[in-house]
Amino acid sequence: MSRVVSPLLLAALLLLSACGLGLEPMDTGALSAAQGGDPVSVDLAGRTYAVPLSQVTVLEPAGLQAVLPQVATSDLLFHVSDEATDTLDLVMSMAAADGAQDPCQPVYSLPAAAWRNPELDIQDGTTRIDIAGQPLTLSRLNMQATVSTDGGRWDTAELAAFIDTRDLLGGSLPEGTDICGIVENMGGTCEACDDGVEACSWLRMELQATETDISYDPSVDAHGC
Repeated sequence: MSRVVSPLLLAALLLLSACGLGLEPMDTGALSAAQGGDPVSVDLAGRTYAVPLSQVTVLEPAGLQAVLPQVATSDLLFHVSDEATDTLDLVMSMAAADGAQDPCQPVYSLPAAAWRNPELDIQDGTTRIDIAGQPLTLSRLNMQATVSTDGGRWDTAELAAFIDTRDLLGGSLPEGTDICGIVENMGGTCEACDDGVEACSWLRMELQATETDISYDPSVDAHGC
């Protein structure tokens, strides 16, 4: 199978990559800095934010935007586990269909975010997630957002990750699949990975996160039920 693999399947895989299902810390590239605003006047520790994945704006590959609503049926949850003067500790997981934390989905730590009230900024780490039993490498991930004064929203939020498409072969996709061909058909490009092979591709998106009052347990480590 080469270019006949469904773009919808690739969309689902790229989306799962962005969601961080199986995270360790990430290495991030540059995005435009979030615009400053009034300082946040409340503590953020213990707050949980929901991102409706069907409503994110995909910047690259642009063709992913058309199929995103078909594969994004759950919210992505971010939880602030700790707040210090200049850092925020964040964890993330997927929500259940009703918007509550899914106890069958593990919770994963993100790299500490630089906290320049009201802006948070995650940079310079490397992440490996598991898809179909295989590790998928995400690198150069950058996430930036401006938090509203009342702590209820993340505005002007942007996320980018550099994905090694070879990690999808043999697990999520058959060996020999022309993943870069699919990426190109969706308006993206494959670039050189760290080893020089042109097999890595950018996923870039803009999102909005809104505080939710669900009960959130950052200690959940379930990997399916």
